[in-house]
Amino acid sequence: MRNKSIIGGAVVVIAIVVLIIGFGGSSSPDKIVSQMFDKMTEVGTAAFDVRMTVPLGDDHDGALILGGAFDNNDADNIKSTLDGDFRVQSSGLSFGLAIESLTIDKKIYIKALIDNLPLPIDISFLNNRWIMTDVAAFQEQFGGDYPTKLTLDQREELRQVFRKSDFIKITRVLPDEVISGANNYHYQYVIDEDALVEYYAQVMEITQNRKFDALEKTSFRAGFDRYLEDVELFSGEIWIGKDDSLLYKLTLSISGVYPTGESVSSDLVLTFKDYGLPVVVEAPSDYISLDELLGILQGR
Repeated sequence: MRNKSIIGGAVVVIAIVVLIIGFGGSSSPDKIVSQMFDKMTEVGTAAFDVRMTVPLGDDHDGALILGGAFDNNDADNIKSTLDGDFRVQSSGLSFGLAIESLTIDKKIYIKALIDNLPLPIDISFLNNRWIMTDVAAFQEQFGGDYPTKLTLDQREELRQVFRKSDFIKITRVLPDEVISGANNYHYQYVIDEDALVEYYAQVMEITQNRKFDALEKTSFRAGFDRYLEDVELFSGEIWIGKDDSLLYKLTLSISGVYPTGESVSSDLVLTFKDYGLPVVVEAPSDYISLDELLGILQGR
């Protein structure tokens, strides 16, 4: 199984986080899931946590931990915090990378702490040092569609597509549980790959402001199939609040086989809490700009 297949599977769950940050009686399980998608588009503030194991092969094991909070009540001035830690361990190697990120007033601040990371150049001077860039400069440098680039109509279209998405298919009803103090429905699910492809295709059409023709849709599907061609199992469990229809926890298990025949698996856990609570973000006063950093790296 290629590493990109394991990591790519996790994007299914992380994409739910990125989309929420960017936009903000008795029922059947499928209806409850549909209500959850609808309610999550209305979330203004929340905190989240992501934990993932990443098997890298050759006796290397990785672990990714992300935690943070967001406030997207003002879609043109999103506030967020993010702490991330990635660790790789094996019998003869151990290194890690910790990153802290803040977004406020249309500026992004990033700080890294590097632990024995094998790189061709020495960047130790960046350890624990804030780097600042505004959203427009970040997008120009690294690409991507930041929510502030989208029109109000595009944002609303994305909300509607997210509300109608149906790539989570319930396969089993499990006992209710209490998560973060809230009573939750608890289900087992699988990912419907056809519905997932259709969802992503619609998102791409909206963000690119154009319609795909038949050839482009076929190519899009072929590329998606290649990306996850080694994945054999794509399933997990989901917890949805009984009183508010909000997502409180979701797990994703991905399993497959390396070309050598070795079985491999990865697990991801996503949790949400503190819905509706204020998110406090304070911009650091001591930082260097992204342009200054690039000048240093280029020897200017």
